[in-house]
Amino acid sequence: MNVDRAKPTGANLTGAKLTGAKLTGANLTGANLSDAVYDESTQWPVGFTPPPR
Repeated sequence: MNVDRAKPTGANLTGAKLTGAKLTGANLTGANLSDAVYDESTQWPVGFTPPPR
């Protein structure tokens, strides 16, 4: 999944399956990532800290 230029600001991504997703250019400010599923192949924006798994 490539959502590199997406702007899910404030989006409810609860439980989203983000394994292997490319989010490097996404603006995740205020997004709810509770229970989101991701792994080491998920690419986050620079400076973004994902929630603990």
